[in-house]
Amino acid sequence: MTIFSIYVYLSMRVKFWGTRGSIPVPGPTTIRYGGNTTCVEVTGRDGATLIIDAGSGIRPLGASIMKRGKGGPIHVLFTHYHWDHIQGWPFFTPTYLPNSEFVIYGRASSPDELKAIFSDQMRFTYFPVEFKNLPCKFEFIPLKEDGLKIGGLNIQTINNCHPGGALGLRIAEKRHAFVFMTDHEASLTEELPHPYADYVKFASRAQLLIHDSQFTDEELPTHKTWGHSSYQESLRLAIDSGAKRLGLHHHAPERIDYEIDRFVTHCNRILEEERASVDVFGLMEGMEFTL
Repeated sequence: MTIFSIYVYLSMRVKFWGTRGSIPVPGPTTIRYGGNTTCVEVTGRDGATLIIDAGSGIRPLGASIMKRGKGGPIHVLFTHYHWDHIQGWPFFTPTYLPNSEFVIYGRASSPDELKAIFSDQMRFTYFPVEFKNLPCKFEFIPLKEDGLKIGGLNIQTINNCHPGGALGLRIAEKRHAFVFMTDHEASLTEELPHPYADYVKFASRAQLLIHDSQFTDEELPTHKTWGHSSYQESLRLAIDSGAKRLGLHHHAPERIDYEIDRFVTHCNRILEEERASVDVFGLMEGMEFTL
């Protein structure tokens, strides 16, 4: 019997526990947008919980879950396995509770391969508690480019352009959609897994589009093949897809708060020039949306 209580919500809720890329950067220059790396919590109307990625933001998420409780198994979906998307997992407190249950999804050829990714990170060389000694229960489900359903959440995936591969996600409940496209190099056209039109369709009319915006157009030539987009490219996808809101995400570790403010200002100037309508903002750690 789970120790967690069950919550039921009137709509899908999305909360961001980490919005930074590459490496955690706490400090006075990142205090508004946050220094923790990628972690997102999605809660369906039926209370089903989906965690996307386990960057350093999953540590405060774990503390929150311990305080408020959560019902049933916790589903965790990994877009990919670079350090900034998995490094918080050993510090996720619920995994140390015997009654916790987790269903893990990620790009892999088999459940054993997916399990090995967790086991390797928690070898005794790197961390004092080995994965095999965790008392909770795990189920591992390998993913390809496909669809799945978690409670009332309907999830579609698409292959992003990123070294080693990564998944973009479209999570829909009723007629509302949240699209999460982190770690995607939109300008690397010769390497894109799909034509640009497919990504436009994937993000079509999303109530909330969160897109990789690590660089500027001016920075892209010296960061080619790094697997990240500019904020201008994020805006173009939002306009072309008819997304209602756009959150600039995966902020570069050296990106300080006022720079992200400038990006948002520039986006709004472009929108005014093109007579387009998108609510653009820099994604801040702790932001929560109801869809």
